[in-house]
Amino acid sequence: MREVLEKKDALVSRLREAGFKFVCLDLEGLRSGSMNRLLK
Repeated sequence: MREVLEKKDALVSRLREAGFKFVCLDLEGLRSGSMNRLLK
């Protein structure tokens, strides 16, 4: 995590050059069924 934060400007720049409009980091990670919490 420290390395990602130290290099965040370079990472964002490279990802935007690759065509991404938004760059974000999901701190909770992939979890099966996580989208279900948006449903009522």
